[in-house]
Amino acid sequence: MTDAASRPPESGTRAGFTLVEVLVALVVLSTGIVLVLRAYETSLSALRVSRQSLWAAVLVRNILSETQTALAAGEPVGSRDGGRSVAGPVEDFQWERLVEPVRRAPGDGGTNTLVQVEVSAWRGDPDSRYTITTYMVRTE
Repeated sequence: MTDAASRPPESGTRAGFTLVEVLVALVVLSTGIVLVLRAYETSLSALRVSRQSLWAAVLVRNILSETQTALAAGEPVGSRDGGRSVAGPVEDFQWERLVEPVRRAPGDGGTNTLVQVEVSAWRGDPDSRYTITTYMVRTE
């Protein structure tokens, strides 16, 4: 009795893959690689946008903090000003600040004014701004 695994293959049959099977495997593998690369590219793009939004938020919060300090100290703050950051991770960000009086604070003799402060920051396209609007008290 001979073992089936030890017998030589019958004539006309060969072990291995056909050309069609190899080509199908290559197409499936190529499609998978392309999908992975596209997902990687999309994640890098999202990371860039996220990083830019983060630094815009940091810049806006710093400007709001400076504005609040100046208003509390009674220092003059322009109704509309802006600028460009020139150093650090917020380099090349542009920013704009609008300060508009809303009303005088009641009951304090007219020395304090409620103001609306809007600060925006962006890099490159001004249509993709990061904006915070808040209210503060201006001491006069």
